[in-house]
Amino acid sequence: MIWESGYWKSDLIKDADILNKWSKKKPSNRQYVLFEKKIFIAAFAIRKLLEAEKIGSDFPMWTFGVSKFLKKTKDPIDYMNSHKIDRFYELDREVKDSLSIPSLCNKIIHSYIFSLKMNESEEAVSFLFTSDETKEECIYEMNLEKFTNLLKWIGYSDVIKSRQIRDPNEPSGFKIKREYCFDDCIPRKGLSPKIKLTFLSKYVESCLAQENQSARIPEKEL
Repeated sequence: MIWESGYWKSDLIKDADILNKWSKKKPSNRQYVLFEKKIFIAAFAIRKLLEAEKIGSDFPMWTFGVSKFLKKTKDPIDYMNSHKIDRFYELDREVKDSLSIPSLCNKIIHSYIFSLKMNESEEAVSFLFTSDETKEECIYEMNLEKFTNLLKWIGYSDVIKSRQIRDPNEPSGFKIKREYCFDDCIPRKGLSPKIKLTFLSKYVESCLAQENQSARIPEKEL
């Protein structure tokens, strides 16, 4: 259980800056290990914040566009051959897909395969991952900038009001509605206090809309 979430969220912001900085550095074993650790720990922290109800109630409903590459052979993947990604997956046939935040984090936490992807300038632009449950089906690719934006959105958000009522129709037995604000990450000059409370949702919605990923949350589901 997380009681004070501020320390967890501030680390997500720091990790986002570190990942963006290191993405420009020359590839090395140290860089690979740092990325693997930071991304894994960030995914774990996000999942823990979700489970502790320290994030706005619509965060788990957001979906992020990812690419996936289907498995092209029936040969099983194990620890002795999991590094041969091009042997097992159709890396030249990209399939567009989307993952919710909880699903994305779980697949990273339980990743059986993890690998950085570089551009022609040898800068890290994305990472490939697949879990022990999905490795025989496909491998996913997540844009690094999109992932670090997620860390900052969560890191700068802050729940300011929470209302919880009993609801037998909910799996948990409760229905929770929260209001939250977004602090100092994006320009908000001139916005009224009421608009500031919803600005994060509107900002993320506009960002995701650019890649045809809807982030609209029906009011009745909150």
